[in-house]
Parts: sequence; structure tokens; C-alpha cells
Amino acid sequence: MNGVSVVIPTFNRSGPLRRSLASVFAQTVAPIEVIVVDDASSDDTAAVMAGLQAPIPVTYVRFERNRGGGAARNAGIDRARGDYVALLDSDDEWRPDHLERHLAHAAGRSGDFLQGSSSIHIRGERSTPRRYDRDFEGRAAAGMDFILKMPMAFQSSTLFAPAATWRGLRFDERFRRHQDWDLAFLALARGIPLRIWPDTTSTYVDSGTAGVGLSAKLMPSLRFLVKHGAFISTSSRLRFATLQVHRRRKATGRYFAALVASFLTGAIGLKEFVFYGRECLLRVVRG
Repeated sequence: MNGVSVVIPTFNRSGPLRRSLASVFAQTVAPIEVIVVDDASSDDTAAVMAGLQAPIPVTYVRFERNRGGGAARNAGIDRARGDYVALLDSDDEWRPDHLERHLAHAAGRSGDFLQGSSSIHIRGERSTPRRYDRDFEGRAAAGMDFILKMPMAFQSSTLFAPAATWRGLRFDERFRRHQDWDLAFLALARGIPLRIWPDTTSTYVDSGTAGVGLSAKLMPSLRFLVKHGAFISTSSRLRFATLQVHRRRKATGRYFAALVASFLTGAIGLKEFVFYGRECLLRVVRG
């Protein structure tokens, strides 16, 4: 057994990157290496990496132009020497037993598989556990709906798989958003077992800032919907479209009508409807 390689894509996050790396170095089962792929950062990430004191081998790869999160993850996976690869975003953290638990769940498994743990969502001063226990082997449509409907159900910093599985799937580098969902859908379509564990071993930090190759434009989301829309239920398509539009445009009567339609069809729940409706009204008031 050759152990686990950790791949961390990053873009202009030199501060959070230190925290993410520290959580890797604190693992109860140490990985054999860490690969940091810098998506052409303009901050001091290169200097931070040059001065890094690490207890395990760390490889730093820098792109000369911004290519997006999918390309950064693929580049890291291509360089990985471990039998397994675990992903971690550069503003997230792992609990010390993250890799230990994933290896325990992977024990005895063979062939292709993809697994994720649950996570804790931190936004401002709020901390919300997102715990799921789901197995989607042979149920692609159910898995796709679950990923789109459940908050934080499939988050890249929780993902773990054999290196051969990652290389057979690969992230679609044309997508500047939703790369993790796209990869999960590809795995499900190919019949690769997908298991989400209830272990909350990852912390997702919602900093409100742009991530690796993050696009504020609506077009990447529309491309995602075109690619996978035929395999997603009507309510999931409506939920996805409504929330993506919400994040990228000012409030309008047409958007509020779409929000109401999403609620009435069950695409979003009451709490989400109240939250997004309030945000919509606040945008109107603020002009």
C-alpha cells in the first residue's frame, strides 16, 4: 500500500492555505505527500510555499495563466504517487482523523469507487453540521437529485478515491463552476459506486470570496444544466436554475416569480424560500 496523496488547488488564498496545510500535517494517518497547484495567483502564495516547513514532502506547481479548478485538480492528480487521492480546497480544513476514517471506509474495497464524508459549514460566526449517510450504487438519478437538492451534500474537500478512479474520471476543464458535481454525475453515469459517509471530518469555510477559477458569470451554470439537464428531475433543474440566478443578478419581479415557482413545486423548502425571498426584497429596497 502506497498511502494517500493530498491535492490542494489554490488561487489567491495564501492566508487560508497555511491553515489548510496545517490541518493536513496534523492528520493521525499522515499522507505520503501534498501537491499544491497554484492557479496563477497574484498574491504571495509562491513566497509562502517557498518558506514552508513541512513534515512530509510537498510539491508546489504553479500555472502561468489561470485555468480553473478542474485543471488545477487534474494536474495535481496526474502527479500523485499514492494509491489514493484526497482533495482539499485551500480555504477549508480537515479534522485530524479525516484520512484515518476514509482509509477505514475504503478498507477491503477494490476497483473504482468514490466516497465523501460529511462537513461542517462555517459562515461568519455560524457553524452548521451537514451530515449525510447515503449510498448511490446503481442509482444514478437518485444520486444526481440528492447532490443538487441537499445543502453541502457533495463538497470537494471531503472527496476520496483510488488514484486510478480519479484518472479515469478527470475533471472537465471547460467548467469554471460545478466541477465537483460534474465529476460526481460522470461517476454515477458510469456506474461507479458513490458513498457519502456521515463522519463530519471536513470544515467548509464560506469566506464569500472567489475561489479557484470561480466565475461570477451565469454561462458556466447554464452549460452544466445543458450537459446534465436530461438526467435531472424537473424540480432539481428548477432549484438549480433559480439559485444560480439568485447568486448572480439583482432582484427582479421575474426572479421572484421563479422563486415562488421553485417553492410551490418543492424544489426549495420553506426556510430557503424565506431566506432567498428576504434577500430578494432587500436588493429591491437597496436599489
